[in-house]
Amino acid sequence: MEQLLAPLQLVSKVEVGRSLAYVSAIGPWSASGANGGSAWAAPTPSASGPSWGADVSTNAFSPPAAQGISPGAGGKTEKDLAKREADLVKREADLKRREAELAAAGGSTGPRKNWPPYCSFTYHDIRGEIPEGAQGMVRCAYWCYLGLVLCLFWNFVGTAAALIGLGGGKIATFLWGGLYLIGGVPGAWFLWYRRLYSAGMRDSAFQYTVFFAFFMAHLIFVGWSAIAPPILNSLSHTGFWEAINVIGDNTGVGVVYFIGAALWSIEFLWSFWVVKMVYSVFRGGGHNMRSVRNDAARQGGPWATNAA
Repeated sequence: MEQLLAPLQLVSKVEVGRSLAYVSAIGPWSASGANGGSAWAAPTPSASGPSWGADVSTNAFSPPAAQGISPGAGGKTEKDLAKREADLVKREADLKRREAELAAAGGSTGPRKNWPPYCSFTYHDIRGEIPEGAQGMVRCAYWCYLGLVLCLFWNFVGTAAALIGLGGGKIATFLWGGLYLIGGVPGAWFLWYRRLYSAGMRDSAFQYTVFFAFFMAHLIFVGWSAIAPPILNSLSHTGFWEAINVIGDNTGVGVVYFIGAALWSIEFLWSFWVVKMVYSVFRGGGHNMRSVRNDAARQGGPWATNAA
């Protein structure tokens, strides 16, 4: 048996010897490393490039270009930022130029009055003052205001036609028509259109609420004028009811009233579309009664004491 196990023991000793020799050659306790020194010593830099030690010494927070990293997709972002910066610089230069022109002309450095074109009393610039997301809403409300001006003017023409074509006793109708025109045009501008303009420009929840309040009154007046029910001096409104009544007495006056009724109807439908659009923007902006009270408190409004 000992003679049979002797060759196996010899092979085992040879294999163990080889393994120990290999571990001694590569292990940290070896007498010399790959470069002739200790295995734990820093490797000697090669002539072909930076060594491992040199790579470790590189600052990890240095710019990508310093570490040899290509900017890749970041180049596009830098171009976009540069473009935006150039646009801002251009706008700032344009504002300074306008201020210089106004100062040279002896005027104030604020916005120059530009509306209405031939008798300016205020500054109006939807594209320049209203954010892009609210421009469509404000522009629709602006056309609604212009439509109201047209309706009030035609309503005044209708009452004048009634005064001339239907005989005496219509002086009150004519005066009411003139009162609607004189009071309605500036009233609508300041009470609901400028409120919406300011709300769109500043995203003010309180201004939106003021707009809704006065625009509801506008809707009621326009709807009433389109129908002109036979109460409260109905002839002062060129609505369908009065158009049917007067066309038998004077065809010309009746036609004028029917045109006015059609204009009032279009204005009512357009106004309904405007309030629907404004409400969508109002809710889409995350506004609610709490934000209205908070905004009123910031502006010193009547709800300031109840602000949360």
